[in-house]
Amino acid sequence: MVNMLRMRPARRSHGPAATYIAALTSLLLCLGIRESLTFLGQDYVPFMFFSPAVLFSAWIGGLGPVWLTWALGLLLGDYLFTGPRYVIGPFGPQQIDQILAYSFNSFLGAYLILRLKAHGKSLEREVATRIQIQAQLVSTQTELRHQATSLEQTVQERTRDMQQTIEHLQGILYHLAHDLRAPLRTMSGFASLIKSRWAPREPLADLTWPDFIIEAAARLDTLISDLLEFGRLGYGNLPLTSVDPEKEVSAVLKDLAYQIEQSHASITVDSPLLTVLAHPRPLYLGLLNLTSNALKFARPGLPPEVHIWSESVGPQVKIHVDDKGIGFPPEQTTRIFKLFERLEDQSYQGHGMGLAIAEKAISRIGGVIGASSEPGKGSSFWLLLPKAQPRAPSSPSPPPRTQ
Repeated sequence: MVNMLRMRPARRSHGPAATYIAALTSLLLCLGIRESLTFLGQDYVPFMFFSPAVLFSAWIGGLGPVWLTWALGLLLGDYLFTGPRYVIGPFGPQQIDQILAYSFNSFLGAYLILRLKAHGKSLEREVATRIQIQAQLVSTQTELRHQATSLEQTVQERTRDMQQTIEHLQGILYHLAHDLRAPLRTMSGFASLIKSRWAPREPLADLTWPDFIIEAAARLDTLISDLLEFGRLGYGNLPLTSVDPEKEVSAVLKDLAYQIEQSHASITVDSPLLTVLAHPRPLYLGLLNLTSNALKFARPGLPPEVHIWSESVGPQVKIHVDDKGIGFPPEQTTRIFKLFERLEDQSYQGHGMGLAIAEKAISRIGGVIGASSEPGKGSSFWLLLPKAQPRAPSSPSPPPRTQ
């Protein structure tokens, strides 16, 4: 459409001489028509036949041709078609009325034509401006499409490069972790061998340094494993699906069975837990670290008590992990989810990564983690996840279980 408008030839502008010649030609044409009607009467509309010449002059020219044709039409009409003929004047009342009617009609028509022409030129300028704007818009859209295509190609290339870098770093990380953990296992193994072989003898019977080596190696091995897990949570595709939290809780309790048995902990799960929209692995890590945290920070001299339950909060599900442990000040709620942050009480073992892993795991699947606590009154941690369509129960819900 824009190209078609561009190709349309522009209107030719007539020169002044051509305009005046055309005006005089139209005046002579009107004179000939009026002369052919003389047999009807000498005084019959002597001037009005020259009005079309005035209007034509207004259309092809401007005020100059209009004034010229009007004046010549007035002189010719009086000179040829009013009595006495071939004499200008005198003007009686009838001639004056005819002149006024001729002038009024001619100038009114000329004014309207000139206004119409001016409006037409204004419309032409507006159309030309809009055509130019539209052409610029088309050019800009083409350029934007080109830039968008180029940007998309650049993003794809950068994404491929980033993916290759991540895979490369992942390989280095695994090799580095393996190289770091292997000496730890060697240290722990030799310390255990020394202890088993030399512990009954003197003077090593009362020494505890082999145990320190074994415990330090175990803590460092755990720290490396947690760092690997924390790093893996930063990338990878985690498609969301309907997940039964009870399966993940069962896996958590199975993996923590030794710790639960050693601490004589009481674990209560309110079944059924509401189904959530999540990914199994991050949900498992979140529940694992919250439960392990509840078992670890029990009050001195008392076995841990952990209560796991869920509730519906609008379109979301809130899974609670409550304990009756030592608690923590409310102002530290944000701090405890940061990497390597620990409570001031150093008597509890840990390296400050469990809650950070839980927070990152849950945030990766679009969830929120939080906590509320007071010192000495236990803690209540919770996970907020989107609700999934519940599955129809195949059997009556079992009562809360205690482990």
